[in-house]
Amino acid sequence: MIFTGIFYYILDSKNRLFIPSKFRKNIKVFFIAPGIDNCIYLYSPQHWNQILSKFDNLNLKNKYQERAFKRAFLGNTTEVKIDKFGRIIIPTPLKIHAGMKKEVVIVGVFNRIEIWSKQNWDKYYDYAKNVVEKLSDDLEI
Repeated sequence: MIFTGIFYYILDSKNRLFIPSKFRKNIKVFFIAPGIDNCIYLYSPQHWNQILSKFDNLNLKNKYQERAFKRAFLGNTTEVKIDKFGRIIIPTPLKIHAGMKKEVVIVGVFNRIEIWSKQNWDKYYDYAKNVVEKLSDDLEI
């Protein structure tokens, strides 16, 4: 499944977040992980298996960095089930990692979903819009 689109939601007092219905088609669970740029990554089981195969083949020269990366990434990754209302629970360590309070932005980014605090997303998106404008001619889109 390919994920695209931007959606705005509110994180409730129990850290539950509604996942857009177009992202939930035929998916009962996601794998939630710390993301880069102060966001959270959400993977379908299919894409999570692809990530795990990359870890199997990871062979960094610096074994200390390899262990640290695996521990920090995989140690903070967990499976989350979608409830009957289409929500998942955001684990507290990941909520802190992403600086989330109430307002949340969900972004479809090809093979994963990213979950951002609205504040972090607004800052990042100001930068990203400029990148799109600069690269559009080169990419011929």
